[in-house]
Amino acid sequence: MIILVALIAHTILRPDRNATLRIIYTSDMQGQITYSDGQYAGYEKVAALSHKLSSEGDHVLLLDAGNCLGDSVIAEMDNGQSILSLMNTMQYDAMVPGPMDFVYGADTLSSLRSKASFPFLAANITKADGSTVFENYKILNINSVRIGVIGVTTGLSQTQAQKSSLTVADPVETVKNVLGQMSGKTDAVIVLTYTGSEDITNALAAIDGVSIVIESGASEAFANTADNGTVITSAGTKGNVIGVASLDINRSDVSVDSQFYTSSDYSSLSAEQSVADAVASVVRSADTNASEHAGSITLSTDTATDTAETESDTSDETADTLEDGSADSDVRTYHLAETGIGNLTADAMLDAAASDGAVVALMPDQSISGTLANGIVSKGQVQNLFDDQLYLVTCKMTGGDLRTALENSFNNYPNADGFLQVSGISYTFNASTAIGSRLSDIMIDGHKLDDARTYIVATTNILADTLGYRSEATGRIGTYRTIASVVTDYIQKNSSATSGSALPSETESDTEDTTASGETADTSRIQINE
Repeated sequence: MIILVALIAHTILRPDRNATLRIIYTSDMQGQITYSDGQYAGYEKVAALSHKLSSEGDHVLLLDAGNCLGDSVIAEMDNGQSILSLMNTMQYDAMVPGPMDFVYGADTLSSLRSKASFPFLAANITKADGSTVFENYKILNINSVRIGVIGVTTGLSQTQAQKSSLTVADPVETVKNVLGQMSGKTDAVIVLTYTGSEDITNALAAIDGVSIVIESGASEAFANTADNGTVITSAGTKGNVIGVASLDINRSDVSVDSQFYTSSDYSSLSAEQSVADAVASVVRSADTNASEHAGSITLSTDTATDTAETESDTSDETADTLEDGSADSDVRTYHLAETGIGNLTADAMLDAAASDGAVVALMPDQSISGTLANGIVSKGQVQNLFDDQLYLVTCKMTGGDLRTALENSFNNYPNADGFLQVSGISYTFNASTAIGSRLSDIMIDGHKLDDARTYIVATTNILADTLGYRSEATGRIGTYRTIASVVTDYIQKNSSATSGSALPSETESDTEDTTASGETADTSRIQINE
C-alpha cells in the first residue's frame, strides 16, 4: 500500500519555470541488496520502481542518504566496491556518506568516490587546507528547472576526523554557506544528510531556501514538515519501504508529496535485467568469500562448558552456530564464565580499536551465537556467529561507569543473559555479596580500576546504545566494521593460514601450526566465586 503524505513548501521562483521531479531515495540499506518477499525491497525493486516512473514520463532522481557501502559483511567483503558497482549500474545520482561508509577510512572512501559514476556529497568535511574531500553540491537541470542537491554529514566523528587530518564543520552553517554559493543558480534545493540528531535535522529544515531534507539514521520511515513548511523525510532502514518524494515546481511555489512504497506495492515490479544480474553477481561473490578460510584457531575449552541457561529462540539473528558452522535456530546457550570464543572475540575487538586508544573490550555473551571448532575455520563460519548489523564502536567511559556496567551484567545472577566477555580487564565476582558490590580486584593493564579516570572502551553498537553512548556528544567516539569482519580480520592476522585461499581439507588443516588464540596466557580474566 502506498502511503502518501501531502506537504507543501513555498518558495518564490522566477516565472516560466515548471517541472515535476520524482525523487526515489534509500537510506541505511545495510547491505540488504536482495529482494525479500514481504520484508525488503532490495536494489532490484528500487531500480524497478525507478524504471517504472521513468517509463511513465516522470523525471527521476535517485539518491542515497548514507550507510550503503558498509554496515554488513556483504558490503565489507571488498570494502564497499561491489555495492558501489551495483549503485553505478542503477545510475544513482548522488549519495551522502554515513558513519558506516567511513568505516574503511576517509582515504578508502575517497578511492571509492573515484570509481563512482555519481558524486559523494559532504560539504562540511574539509582537509587541512580548507578544500573539501568530496563534492559540496550537485545541480541538475530538469525541463529548464534547476534542482540543487547539498550533502552534509556527521557520519565522521571529530575523533576519527582528526586521525585523518580532516575537519567536520557544523552542518547547519555549512548549508547556509553553500546556499549562498548557489544563490541564483537553483529553483529548488534538496538537503541530503546523515546527522544522527533530530535537532540538527530540524535546524537544516528551518533554513530559508531548503525545499526538502532527506535523511538517514532513523529506524523507521517517516515524513513530516517543519514550521516553515520544509519537508523532512527518511526511508528507514534496509529498504523495508522505498521513499518517493514528488517535487511539483511551478511559477510561485514548490509542493512536495512524500510517498512510501511498501512490499505490497513493489513486490509485483519486474526487475531490470542488468540490475538483477549485478545483484546476483554480488551474491555469488559473497558466497565465494564465505567459503574461503579465515585461518586457524585454538580456543580454550575449560570454561566453554560452563553454561547457565538455554533458551528457545527461533530468530535468524540469534541462531546458535554449531562447531561445524551449521545453525540450530531452536537452541541458544548463554555462558556465565569466559569462553574461548568470547576471549577471541573480545581480543579481536580490542585489537581493532587500538587506533582509538582502547584499553578494554566488552562483548555481550548473548551476542555470540555458538562457538567454533579448533583448527581451520571459514569466513562463513565466523560470520554465522554474529548478527550482520552488530558492529564495533569505541566509547569514553569513566572507571565508575565501567564498574557499574560490569556489576549490572550480574544483576540477574545466576541467570547469564547479561554476562560480558572481556579483554584488557580482569576481576573477581563474589556471589555472596550484595548486588552492586559483587566485583573486586578489578584490574586494567596491571593497575586497579580508577573510578575517576576516563578509559577508552571497545564494545558493540547495541551495548553502547543500551549504556547511553549513542553519539559523540554522549561519549561514542569511533565506529568500525561489523564484529564478524573484525574477528575474521583478527584470525587472518594472527594465523599462518593463507588469506584468500579455499577452505582446506581436514588433512591440510592438521598441518597448521600458527593460530589465533582465544586463551588467556597464564590466568583467567574473570574469577567466579559462588
